[in-house]
Amino acid sequence: MSGIKEYTKYLKAGGLKKQTVENYLWHTSKFLNWLGTNDLNTEKIKSYQKDLVRSAYSPATVNLHLISINKYLDYRGLKSKLHLVAEPTKELDYLNKRQLSLFVEAVPNTSKFIHLRDRALLEILYTTGLKVGQIILLKKHHIDTVKQEIILDNKKQLLLPPLAWSALKKYLDRRVDDIDYLFVNLDRAQKGKEMMLSIRSVERIIEKYGRQIGLEVTPQILRNTLAKNLKNDGADRGQLQAQLHFHTKLGAENYLKRI
Repeated sequence: MSGIKEYTKYLKAGGLKKQTVENYLWHTSKFLNWLGTNDLNTEKIKSYQKDLVRSAYSPATVNLHLISINKYLDYRGLKSKLHLVAEPTKELDYLNKRQLSLFVEAVPNTSKFIHLRDRALLEILYTTGLKVGQIILLKKHHIDTVKQEIILDNKKQLLLPPLAWSALKKYLDRRVDDIDYLFVNLDRAQKGKEMMLSIRSVERIIEKYGRQIGLEVTPQILRNTLAKNLKNDGADRGQLQAQLHFHTKLGAENYLKRI
C-alpha cells in the first residue's frame, strides 16, 4: 500500500493549498486506519461509505470524507468511486389559504390611489407567477382590457382571475397620467425618470402588509404559495412549468419536489 508520505508529495505537487492538503490527509488517514491490513477493493470502499452514512455525521461532513477518499483513489489509480450523498432538501415556505387571504386583505379597502395600486400589485404578483423583475417592467400596453389578460413580450397570454382583474381595473380606472409603466412609484424620494417601481420598492410593500398580519412575507414566499396551491389542485410538472414560467423541465421538477 502506498504510504502517506508519498501521497503527501503527490498532493503538494498538485499545487493545492496547505489547508486543502491537510484536510485530504486527515480524512485519508482516518480511512486507512479503518481499513487496517485489509485489501483496498471496491467492497471495502463501499463498506466504509456505509459506515459513514450510518454515523452521526451530517451529509455535508460525509461528503467531505468521500471527496477526500476519491482523491486518494485517483492517486492509487483505482476506478472505484464513491458517490456523494444527497443532502435533504428544505421544504419551501408558503402561506396557507387563511394566511394568503389575510395578507391580501391587509391592504385597506379604500379608494386611495396607493391602496388601489398595492391591491392590484399583490393580486398580480400572486396569481400570474411572474417574478418581481418581470412585473415592474410591465407597461399599460401589456394589458388586454377586453380579454382581461396580460400579454407578455413573448406573446404569452396570462388570463387574470376575476379578483385580480377587478383589482387591476379599479387601479387602472384611476390612472390619469401618461406614464407607460403599469405600476408607478408613489415615493417622491425614490422616483426615477421613468416613475417605475424598483424591485426593492415591491419587496418593501410586501413586507409592510406581511408585518400587519404578523407574518414574514417575501415575493418568493408568494411564488411558493401559488406553486403549493397548484400542486394541491393536481397540477403536474408541465402545468407548473407553464404557470410559473420555468425555462426548463428540470427546474420545474426540482421545484415541485420541494413544495
